[in-house]
Amino acid sequence: MGVGRSAEGPCLGTRVVTPDGRKGDYVWKTYREVERLALEAGSGLLNGDFVPLRRFEEPDGKSISMRCIGIFARNREEWVITEHASNAYGVTVVPLYDTLGPHSTRFILGETQMKTVVADGDCLGKLLDALEQKQQHGEGQKQQEQQQDEQQKEREEPQHDIVLEGEPTWCLSLTNCSRRWSPSTLFATPQASEPHGTTGSPKGVMMSHGNFVAAVATAVEGPLSEFGLHLDSSDCLISYLPLAHVYERFCENLFFSYGGRVGFYSGDTHKLLDDVQTLKPTVFCSVPRLFQRIEERVTNSLQGKSFLARSLFQQALAAKIRRLRSSGVPQHPVWDKVVFDKFKNLMGGRVRIMLTGSAPLDPQTLERMRAFFCCWIVEGYGMTETMGASFLTWNVYDNNPGQVGGVLPSLEFCLLDVSETMNKYSIRDSIPKGELCVRGSTVFAGYFRNKKETENAIDKDGWLHTGDIAALLPNGGVQIIDRKKNIFKLAQGEYVAPEKIEAVYMHSRFVSQCFVFGFSSETSLVAVVVADPDQTLQWLRETRGTATASSRTLAEWLEDPGDAGHCNSIEPYSRGVAGGSGCAAGHTRRHATGGQEAGLEGLRTSTKGLLPY
Repeated sequence: MGVGRSAEGPCLGTRVVTPDGRKGDYVWKTYREVERLALEAGSGLLNGDFVPLRRFEEPDGKSISMRCIGIFARNREEWVITEHASNAYGVTVVPLYDTLGPHSTRFILGETQMKTVVADGDCLGKLLDALEQKQQHGEGQKQQEQQQDEQQKEREEPQHDIVLEGEPTWCLSLTNCSRRWSPSTLFATPQASEPHGTTGSPKGVMMSHGNFVAAVATAVEGPLSEFGLHLDSSDCLISYLPLAHVYERFCENLFFSYGGRVGFYSGDTHKLLDDVQTLKPTVFCSVPRLFQRIEERVTNSLQGKSFLARSLFQQALAAKIRRLRSSGVPQHPVWDKVVFDKFKNLMGGRVRIMLTGSAPLDPQTLERMRAFFCCWIVEGYGMTETMGASFLTWNVYDNNPGQVGGVLPSLEFCLLDVSETMNKYSIRDSIPKGELCVRGSTVFAGYFRNKKETENAIDKDGWLHTGDIAALLPNGGVQIIDRKKNIFKLAQGEYVAPEKIEAVYMHSRFVSQCFVFGFSSETSLVAVVVADPDQTLQWLRETRGTATASSRTLAEWLEDPGDAGHCNSIEPYSRGVAGGSGCAAGHTRRHATGGQEAGLEGLRTSTKGLLPY
């Protein structure tokens, strides 16, 4: 659709590096150029036998045949071009990302039997490490036997080609080999992605072309038909959330359907604002943790201001929130010019819609972000198994934060009674509550070669069980209030919901990431906490005159209810502190694999009596 609407218009943009090493302006490829590159790449992949057809036997005796290609790279033009090349020629894309860890990466490579991985320089080393470890054998074998085993393994297992970054290199063997493109059916599988926060070995989510078409169509005919949310070819999106996750791919494919522009960040999230100010996007998609950090930075920056400046800001913020609650309008005729235009200009000055998803956003933070950035912020709920968004707060004038809005047109939903959790939930309550289940054209077909998990997720009537507990509000909106699982019992019989405890500690200005775990044989919990580097160093210099701190000092911070967010009221680890237990989208991967189990056991024994619970 994008080529039909904006053939010569800008499609994919990348910042150029100037001769002095600085980042310059964005340089754009048109829709027509991207189409040409995708067709050349897809044709070359097939003609060069980079994506051989593999046959996979299912436990029930059935079999499926697929051509798989891996993509292991940060967001960049080649990622999108490879994706659309694969779509054009019936190749299934299998995204990889660094937080999977070598064990899961090896598992995916073997399970899909892929021959080719498109990788950039940043991810190539991790990929080669995974491939190298795949050929290593256990300790104690004789060297000769080990060499024989490795040689036999190399003969039996599919080999992998590494296609390096950069158009001159990666297209070297893919051009001048024209082959007529062959559009896939709606039921063909263009993607097999791992869901966020998955436990155990990765589960490949089988996404069909029909799923993606339905996801885009339901957004176009649903939320984007509403006042204030309509998109066109003049709109611009910055791509920085991981393309390995369906959230970002859904957003970008939505833009492509309108002929809009997508510009890629430079690869360093610490310099994201510089990319944003250069690109000047009209839509900004993010996750709650980023909005929370923005709120914290604003709050901390006010501490160094004069009493008059702080008072003026608080007066302006209160006025905007009153206006938001009464009318839903995020702009103010006076206070925007006096105070809030500077926040708007931080985002390039053109952002009119923000989207948040992947985890709940605190209602107070949501209100403040709307006030700061003078734009509508839409909150969504979904999962990889539903192609991203399933529910959306698509009434921009809705001034009731803390919900995820109504269901999108492609889905229907129901609530089921839940009795096996700490709290009982019933659809017969005054406000109906229960496990949220969805059914419709955006629900995935099943997990790749995993019939058991598929049957656990989708029942015989076609309902996908999300595992989330929801409440049906009087206005027809849905509020996510709990999880059906992710609880465990301590030795004294007490049930613990670790995500709720993590959420409390994440409100501390000192905490960047937090992971809470426990053992059924023990009476206490252990938390793995990653300190926020900026706040921690500032606090240490101001109070201790040093730049280092012990674990015991960290525990003292967590005991402070002012910092920990009132821990007495208690009723998510992404950057890889314990070797890949987090997801790039901000979820916690709760299952320990390999050497992580020993590491957690060591933490449990070494921190007895140290942490405050």
